[in-house]
Amino acid sequence: MARLNEHGAELARTEYSDCRVAVMSDGAVLRNQGNGWKRWKRVKAGVDPVAFAAKMLATYDARPTEFHAYMKALAAACDLEHRAQLNALVDQMPEDPDAVWSIFDDPGYDLQIEDVVRCCQARQMLVDANRQ
Repeated sequence: MARLNEHGAELARTEYSDCRVAVMSDGAVLRNQGNGWKRWKRVKAGVDPVAFAAKMLATYDARPTEFHAYMKALAAACDLEHRAQLNALVDQMPEDPDAVWSIFDDPGYDLQIEDVVRCCQARQMLVDANRQ
């Protein structure tokens, strides 16, 4: 398992439905899927990590506002370790938050139905925006 401070300064961080990605000043690209940071990739030799991080952030920020709203809803609903599972269920049944909530497979985890409803609504808005 990697530690962020072992790789210099953090240049950029992005959130996705199943992970977090961080670009570090030494060129390491780390990913956290809920079980700690792990080295995932490395910036190609000869590529400036600062420029790579800026380009990655610009690409990420250029995504539709509906994407960012959905990522925020997922992050607010549950921790990173459970986010991929929640995303998969919402992806399959965005119109049925009750089913998503009841099928969520971690009986000890306190997932709130209101959070699931927000995730489903945000996902539906993202799907609708992609159709246009």
